[in-house]
Amino acid sequence: MNKVTTTTIAVFISLAFMLGCSQGSQLETQPTLNHVSVNKHPHAGKEPLKKSTEIDRNAFEGIVEEKRLFSAFYQILVHPGHSTGPTYFNVGKKTYDQIDAGMKVLVFEVPDGVVHFSNPPIRYAEEVKILSE
Repeated sequence: MNKVTTTTIAVFISLAFMLGCSQGSQLETQPTLNHVSVNKHPHAGKEPLKKSTEIDRNAFEGIVEEKRLFSAFYQILVHPGHSTGPTYFNVGKKTYDQIDAGMKVLVFEVPDGVVHFSNPPIRYAEEVKILSE
C-alpha cells in the first residue's frame, strides 16, 4: 500500500470511531432520582413519601388534535400548545373511544417506553386523564 492510501484509511477509521462515540453520548437517559433519607428530611415522620411510580412518570398535557387507527394501534395526537410540538400516543381501545378531538387531556407515558422518532414522535400512554371536554 502506498502512503496516501494508508493515511486515508487511518483518517477514515478515526472519524468513524469519533462519530460512534459521539452518537453513544447523545442517547436519551432517564434522570436518576435522589432519594432523601428519612432521618435527614425536615418533616420526617409527618408526611408519607410519594410512591416512586408517581415521581417517575412523565406527564404530557395538551389538546387532542386528532384520533386515528394506525395499523393495530389506537392513536391520539396531543398538542401541548408550546414549542415541543404534537406527539402521537398509542392508547387502549376503551380510552380511544372516550376521547374526542378538542378535549384537554393529561397523558402519562409508559416509564422506559419505546419512542418512535417519526414526525411527530409516537409514544406509549400508560394512563390518560380527561381534563376538560
